[in-house]
Parts: sequence; structure tokens; C-alpha cells
Amino acid sequence: MKGILYQLRRGLTFGLVLVFATACNEEYKNLLQDKYAEPELQKNKEKVLYIIMDGVNGQVLRNVQPEAIQKMSEHALYSYDALLDIENYAVDDLLGWSNLLTGKKPSEHGAIGGGALPDLHTNPTILSMAKSSSMVASSALFYDTFGTETTSSSLAANDEEAYQKTLERISSSDDDLIMVEFSEAEAAAQAGGYTAANTAYMAAITTLDTYIGQLTTAVSERTTYSNENWLIVVTSNKGGDSPVNPSNNHFLNPAKNIFTMYYSTKVVQREYVAPDDFNFIAQSVHFAYTGSDQSVLTLNSNKFSADVSAAEKGTTYQFKVRMSGNGATSSWPTLISKNTTSGASGANSIDVLSSSGTSSAIQVKTGGGNTITTLNPFGDGSWHTITLVWEKLSSGRVQVRTYHDGNVGGKIDFAFSPQQIGDAYPLRLGRNNATVNGTPVADFYDLKVYDIPLPETYILNNYCKTVMDESSPYHDNLKGYWLLSNQEGTQIPNLRNPDDNSEKFTITNAGLVSINEFVSVFCPPFVDASFKVVPIAVDNPFVVANWLQMDRAVMSKMDGQAWPFLYVTNED
Repeated sequence: MKGILYQLRRGLTFGLVLVFATACNEEYKNLLQDKYAEPELQKNKEKVLYIIMDGVNGQVLRNVQPEAIQKMSEHALYSYDALLDIENYAVDDLLGWSNLLTGKKPSEHGAIGGGALPDLHTNPTILSMAKSSSMVASSALFYDTFGTETTSSSLAANDEEAYQKTLERISSSDDDLIMVEFSEAEAAAQAGGYTAANTAYMAAITTLDTYIGQLTTAVSERTTYSNENWLIVVTSNKGGDSPVNPSNNHFLNPAKNIFTMYYSTKVVQREYVAPDDFNFIAQSVHFAYTGSDQSVLTLNSNKFSADVSAAEKGTTYQFKVRMSGNGATSSWPTLISKNTTSGASGANSIDVLSSSGTSSAIQVKTGGGNTITTLNPFGDGSWHTITLVWEKLSSGRVQVRTYHDGNVGGKIDFAFSPQQIGDAYPLRLGRNNATVNGTPVADFYDLKVYDIPLPETYILNNYCKTVMDESSPYHDNLKGYWLLSNQEGTQIPNLRNPDDNSEKFTITNAGLVSINEFVSVFCPPFVDASFKVVPIAVDNPFVVANWLQMDRAVMSKMDGQAWPFLYVTNED
């Protein structure tokens, strides 16, 4: 073996377990010393080569198996699962670069979309912090934004020229920090996608790997190399483009998947990988629709009707449900209703039904004969978030809109004179119609009722949340919130008004079942530590500043963390 590989894998649930996989190595026989301050390293002058590859996705790079980067990894701490950030802003070049240069998160440096530039006065870059630095860029935007952070900056016409200029800088300068930014992989990705199917993107990445290998060789050929202690940082500024992602599991956002490597000839190989998944652990209510034990939750009053009393007023119902076992495609089990128990669509009622199989659909019957039938995903037996919006339009007509997960469903508008829809009946979850074909079953996780028609953009960006979010701009409009596993005997209280018995559901033949699985359309809350198991872009400036022994007071204001290296001495 060519080194000692420490591959740190983490997984399971929100708690993380570290697993250290070690292998012995005949080449390196001395014991490892887990510390920065080795006496033999202190006599040499610390220097850094910082390489930024715009738009290189970490997983795509892994699939390329780049020759030079793989060879360097034998003496590096690295991750193909590294993250751009752990905030929820739209990803773009300026945000990524600012993370990589200031060590500050987007909410602090300010480059958060719309062409906003980072505040470099309050958030200095490592280029300006280093005693001596230089920068070469092939992107005009990078050069214009950060070129004044160093006394020696150069704009190259393309990546090849940036590579040549950096070679010259390595061979002739005594800079503590040399930075180079390459932009052609990003340009190829913009034209054809951040995927392995984009041949131009793959070719650009392969060329970058060649440049990186030759730049590394150039460092080792410096005449003063024996008296220097070099760290080579290789990273990317983003893994793709994306708007704000509704999931707060940043590992699921490919735009945030970057590559990061800290290379030194004296460092032991150590790889960090993302968790295989984060399981969602909770309980749900299990419903049967056939047989003698048919299930239903019934509110103890007729509250929470669809309010269409005035223009722009309305109501939003949202719930998480998993359907299975529907059998015949003509099955129409009720999901939610405010109607008679006969299942007939009354003149002032609501019925939301589901079917699966080849005709999988959601059907909303409301206000008599007004019906929406729209495709839904229930045929896959997985969890989904269903959102239903009633709104009184300025025209005086009533509009009903449906959404499943982050997808727009159907809509219908109709004339309707009453001020409330379904106000004569209690709100129900589960069985409410007389005839159901097949043997459908369902699991419900929660139910939310808002006293406004939620905007479509908000629904599409927030459908996956699994808890009541007090930071939401519509938190005060959430009038009903039932976490259905939160049971008090046969009652389920409204968490927004838990002492009001009229707002509790009564349980009939519905038991609890456990959830312990990865659910791609759920985004439960995560603590930042869940993601700090791999390098994050803001860590890079902190690691560089620590290597170059920069001002500790400035470093203390950075958001990054240190990644301690394991050093090894080679004795042949």
C-alpha cells in the first residue's frame, strides 16, 4: 500500500458514529503523531498553493478518477463529499468564492445572490491576510472581485494561460500564498450540465487534473523546496447551480457538493465521506380502510372549514401521508374530508380521495359537483406531502389548488356563495366513504391548517419540513397543527391550542407505527454538527491561515474549523 488510509464514514440517524479504518504500511514505519507542531517541520518556511476549480462537482470528480489527484490523495486529507456551505441560499460563483477566500458563511460575507458582492472590508480574505500573496484568475468576475486583495494579481485569457502564469509564479516568487482560479470546467457545465454525460465538462476536469499534477511537481522542483513546508489546497467553488433548496439536508443538494483536498508530502492519507443517509425516526398513525376495524380521526367540532368569506381569504390544508395496498385502480379511499359519513359529495363539503395503480390520482371534491382529478405519486408506496389550497378570488369565484411534494398539481375555480366550505361537518382523516375497492392502508404523520391561502412559492420551497417552523413568515397563520403521534389516550391535541378539547381529534381504530427510514421528501431539522463531518468551504481559509500562522485574532472570527493532520516520517 502507498500510505495509510483513514476513511471516516458516518451514517445512521441524526447522531453520527465515527469509524476509523486503518491499514498497516511497510513504507511508513514510525508511529503517527497527531499534532501540528513537529520539531522537524518548524524549521522550514510554510507556504501554500491554493487551487480553485470552478464548478467541479465532488461526485463527478470521484467518477473521473483523476490520476494526479488520486496520487496526491496518498498524502492528503480529502473529501469528494465536501460541502460548499450549510446555509440555505441559492448557489452561485460569488457565494462559493467568498466562502473559500474569507472563511465566513454567506450570511456574514453578504454575497448571497443577485450579483451581491462580498463585504471584504469587514471580512478580509486570506490573500490580504498573508504576509505575501499572489493570485492568477481565468474568470474576469473573480479577478474584478478579489484582484485588489493582493499586490500581485493577474487575469488570464483562459485556464491554460492561468496554469502557465502560476507555473512562473511558483518557480520565481517567494510568496507565502499563491492562488489560482480555473473557470473552464464551470463554462462547460453551464453549456451542458454538471454531469458525467457532459463530455466537454469531463474533458475540462481531466485537463485540470493534468494542470494540478504539473503544478504540484513544480512546487517540488523549487530550488528552496528543501527548506520549505508546502500545503497544497485543491477545491471547487460549487458543484452546480440551484435555487434555494427546500431540504435542509445539504448532502442532498448536488450544487453544494464540492471537492476539498489538503495535500502535503508529510501527511497521512485520510478521507472523509458523507453519511449514506439520515434516517427519519418518528411515529405515524396507521389507517385501515376495509374490514371491521376501519380507521378514522374525527375532530371534536366543526372547526377548520375552508374560509372563502371574502376576496383573498382562504385556507390551506397540508399533511404527510404514505398510501399502499390500494389494490384495484378504482379504489378511492378518503384522505381528508369535511363531509357526511356517507361519502356523497354534498353541496357544501370537502372530500380528498386517492387512487393508485395506472390511474394513480388525487381527487378533490368540493362545494358540490366541483372536482379536481390530478396525477399523484401514491403508486410508489412512499411518503409524500399533500397541500390543498382554497382561495376566494377577487372575481368572487372560489379557486382550489393542489400540490404534491414540490410539484404543482391541478386547480379549478367555480362560483360559490357560502362563506365556509364544510362548516356543517367535522374535519376527518381516514375512512369516510362507503365503498373502497382493494385493501388500501395509509400512514399519516401530521396535519397543518393555515387560515390563509399559502403562496405557491412558499409551498414549493417548504413542503418537506417536518416540524412547526417558528421562523416561517406564516407561523402566526398556522391555526391547526396536529403531530399525529402526540396522543393523549384516544385524543390528539392541536399543538397550537392544546387545551381546547374542541380542537382535538378522537381516534377510532388507528394505531401507531414506527418510521425509521430515509425519506427523500422530508427535511427534518439538522444541527450544524451533522454536516461538519466533512470539510466545508469556510474551513479552507482557516486551514490555510493556521498553516501560515496568521493573526489568531482574525482567525477567531472565521466560521471554519481546523482539520488536524496526521504526520508520518518515511524511513527506508
